Amino acid sequence: MKFSQILSIPFFLILTAFSFSDDKKEASFSIHAVLLKKDTIPDAKQLIGLWSVHGNPAERTINIREANLVISMATNQYYITLKEIKRVKNKVYYGFEKMNGRESQDHDSSAYQNDETVCIVEQINRDVLKLSWLGLYDKELKERFETENPFDQYKKIVILKRCVDDHRQFLRRSSLIRSSIYA
Repeated sequence: MKFSQILSIPFFLILTAFSFSDDKKEASFSIHAVLLKKDTIPDAKQLIGLWSVHGNPAERTINIREANLVISMATNQYYITLKEIKRVKNKVYYGFEKMNGRESQDHDSSAYQNDETVCIVEQINRDVLKLSWLGLYDKELKERFETENPFDQYKKIVILKRCVDDHRQFLRRSSLIRSSIYA
């Protein structure tokens, strides 16, 4: 493969680690290249699961189901359910469906029931998504609100990783430890 062909492959880089030496004179970092398949429409089943910034189910998550996405806005307080509006190439567009939870009545309104895009989910690979947050849209006021990304208020776009089922891993490890103790 020629160098010019390599440059024509779409990809992006993720900074996975960054550290300074003790004397702050040197820095080291690790990057991970992720290839993009621009023309593939993600299969709904590939997206199903729990996703978060660090792949940890204990932090703020989105739960993608076949035709909707649920965002935990305030843990055990309220959740926003978004419905799939359309799929174009490797992107899925979601619009508002409903809010649930104790604090949802403060935010829930028929004015939000529309087909305006709230967020766009782009599948990078099997375990990485890019979430672009636009915010909820009030059709009566004709303006967006809740425009801060629920995962990082300073960014409109965040990278999410598939959550690892820590509980199953713990059980697997503990059964391995028990079996080695009793062997």
